[in-house]
Amino acid sequence: MSTSEAAVNGEPVGFSYENNALTWIKAPGTVSNGEDKGSILESDILAIIPTSTTPPAHTVYTIPTVSTPENTALPVPDVQLHQTTLLGAPEAFISKHLLSSPTPHLSLPAKDIHVVISSKSGTGKAAAFFESVLAPALKVLGLGEDGYQVVHTTSSETITELAGGTLREKAGRGVRQTVILLSGDGGVVELLNGLVGAEVSSTYARPSIALFPFGTGNAL
Repeated sequence: MSTSEAAVNGEPVGFSYENNALTWIKAPGTVSNGEDKGSILESDILAIIPTSTTPPAHTVYTIPTVSTPENTALPVPDVQLHQTTLLGAPEAFISKHLLSSPTPHLSLPAKDIHVVISSKSGTGKAAAFFESVLAPALKVLGLGEDGYQVVHTTSSETITELAGGTLREKAGRGVRQTVILLSGDGGVVELLNGLVGAEVSSTYARPSIALFPFGTGNAL
């Protein structure tokens, strides 16, 4: 356990890192209105950003599931974007999730990164998720609102038309593209069907697809 110059959101703590989680207990004598202990699951981590080198401080961005029985029982539980400031956290934990450089899939021109929001997918939560979680998360990763194209579906053909038009044409020319898809299984099928027929050449570049499932079944 680490205790020297260790703090969470400015409050002295002792850290412990094991079983894929960072846990902490507030130092004896600490007076605060918060809980005496806490934890960060590695499975919830989006990124760790350095904020200071002396002493070593970092901000941890996580996307945990809202922990209520009603929410966890949903097909697609609600999540929230949280940030936690750590001082003197174990290096093994920090180094594993430290964002040292932008991910290649997000280091493309804005015209080649598409966020596709299926407005009427089963749960109807895609748009709200984008506004409250995904857009802020992309900003953390270095991608502001002018760094990508947002497509809201207006019909059952929106995704197919995007894939069969812009995406397919550029893929055939070897242009790297990223598609962040907020939809159910139907949106995935529409996207792939739209890409079918692209001429495969030595320069063909398949678009990278990231799926956030917002259907009722989410079998894919």
